[in-house]
Amino acid sequence: MSSEPIPDEDKFLALLNEVHRFPTAYDMRIICVSEAAPTLAARLVEATRLELVGEPTQRQSAGGKFVSVHLSVLAKEAPDVVTAYRALRGIEGVKTFF
Repeated sequence: MSSEPIPDEDKFLALLNEVHRFPTAYDMRIICVSEAAPTLAARLVEATRLELVGEPTQRQSAGGKFVSVHLSVLAKEAPDVVTAYRALRGIEGVKTFF
């Protein structure tokens, strides 16, 4: 897991607290290579100890090389979201997330 700071982390935390009321189910979309998709949610939970809310959904790209994974985690406070994003940076096969 990457421990590098997220750019403008203080601003990000302030924005999260302004927009969301914690605890909340925080939606995340992750684009990864197809091979990483089946275990992505489990690897995120293992790395962060956050709970999933509901079941992740997946949509494969037209070419089949990438998968968009949509999942929600139970974020008790804004730093939980930062923890999840840091963990995603360290998971092999993840290309981008938002």
